[in-house]
Amino acid sequence: MVTRKSFYISILAITVALLSAWPLKASAQQSRNIETAKAWLTDFHTSRPAFMAMVKENMASDGVVVNNRFVGFGMMWDNVRGTEEGRMVLTEVRPDGPASGTVKAGDEFISVRGIPVTKESMQGDKLRLRGKAGETVAAVIKRDGKEIPIEMTRGKVPEALTTKNRLLENLSRGKDDQWGWKNSKIQIKEVIGDANVLYARFQVIHTDSVSKLPFEVERVFRLTFNNEGKITSTWGLSEERFQLEQTGFTISR
Repeated sequence: MVTRKSFYISILAITVALLSAWPLKASAQQSRNIETAKAWLTDFHTSRPAFMAMVKENMASDGVVVNNRFVGFGMMWDNVRGTEEGRMVLTEVRPDGPASGTVKAGDEFISVRGIPVTKESMQGDKLRLRGKAGETVAAVIKRDGKEIPIEMTRGKVPEALTTKNRLLENLSRGKDDQWGWKNSKIQIKEVIGDANVLYARFQVIHTDSVSKLPFEVERVFRLTFNNEGKITSTWGLSEERFQLEQTGFTISR
């Protein structure tokens, strides 16, 4: 016969057991996510195949990369073709960026500011695509076999999201020997947060591809996870100005 007292004691014991188990479960999930975060950062700085495998395996199907804001035109081109052929063929134009409505994916730049697009001119921003907001840049593009003169005004490019499929598509166009962060050294200093939102602070030691000078920068990376331990979003900040100063570049008006 179960007495009221023994019944309450049993309920209390079950409750205590459940409450005791919950922190362990949360802690285990957090530990797994921390290891995934560390592997994500390490694989990115190891090789293109390693990072592609990481994205395929550990990014959620609806996961996104949150791209930082910058001053420019909001257009991306095929870096592989640029390196090998000296051609600037656009692969993406952000819908809300300054260049939208003027250029589109598939357009090829023939010249910028009167400077022909070549392997040499595409190195080190010799085409002077960077600069202050509000400045208008003249260029010539080729579209459907016709050369068209255009003007674009540089401005703020807002955050944009890159989906998992687009990320893998971009990675698939790359080449292993042209992976920008291969041979870099990474030191992860700390990863903090709760089970589903983590912040990683780490240092990267690398050599600039243009100046050939070594540099070191610290970065902060934010990752979010779903309940299955898959990455749902990534976003980061870095010491970009410090990197430029170490590699001989100057920042001026």
